[in-house]
Amino acid sequence: METFEVSLNLRIEGFPVAAAVIAVKGRSAQRLADVSLHRQDLNFSRKCLEAISGQTGDNIFMDEVLWRSAITHYVKCFGQGARFMLTAEKIYRNEPPLALEVFQYFKTMRNKHFVRDENSTKLALPAAIIANESKTYKVEKVVCSVMQAATLEQGNFFNLVMLVDKAFA
Repeated sequence: METFEVSLNLRIEGFPVAAAVIAVKGRSAQRLADVSLHRQDLNFSRKCLEAISGQTGDNIFMDEVLWRSAITHYVKCFGQGARFMLTAEKIYRNEPPLALEVFQYFKTMRNKHFVRDENSTKLALPAAIIANESKTYKVEKVVCSVMQAATLEQGNFFNLVMLVDKAFA
């Protein structure tokens, strides 16, 4: 197997007379990188919410995909991980106390129902269909009914839009 060197020529528009682009390191540089990644996640969440708004409501599957993705990308900005995390208490400190309650609602939804599945919003109910007395057997069929709670509703939708927009600002 052969290996080849790769050369990338990076050009940043708006600086026609710049001589070079150099990497910046250190705590402040890492913080800038983290905030930039958070902004990208928040923008992605916002675009998911905008896409739901633009839907006709005919494609429930796509609405749910966009909804879960919007929540997941929003909440991950506030979680502990490799990046510096955003702090809901700081971002929403000038908002009514309800803002933090709504934030916690979405964080719990993401953590318990979408990502970690600690307390699923889905319920599976196994059941046996019992044959009537005219049959020679007792069990007609064993089935399992799966139900999923709907979390994408108008109030939740507008609350998440407000939280994302405020965090993005």
